[in-house]
Amino acid sequence: MEKRCCCGGRMVLTIRNVVYQGSVEIENVPVLSCERCERNEIAEAVKDDLKKLLDDLSCAAVPGKVNFEEVSEWAHVLVQYAENAHVPLRDMLGERIDDLLDLYLLAKTLNDEDWMREIQGRLKQVI
Repeated sequence: MEKRCCCGGRMVLTIRNVVYQGSVEIENVPVLSCERCERNEIAEAVKDDLKKLLDDLSCAAVPGKVNFEEVSEWAHVLVQYAENAHVPLRDMLGERIDDLLDLYLLAKTLNDEDWMREIQGRLKQVI
């Protein structure tokens, strides 16, 4: 996954830790980084998820760490992609959807409605 920077350089996907208000470390945030000017920007696919997380964190204001992959399905897929760039992104997304559907069937078998709702929310993030 890459795009062109405003300087004309190539931006490539990297995974970064972001510190919010000096007290909360958000791990595994997909970021596009320019190889030429070193400009960084949050990957478009996860911007809304990150905004929601930051809103939630501003209300809680609890120091600590948050693994962004646990909040954003796109972040999960992009982290996997960054680690295995030889596998097409579309294939990784398909695998994640299959995994979530398998979990949904398990939750349904166990009659766990809360878990089913959680998995439905995760599927909505990537479909």
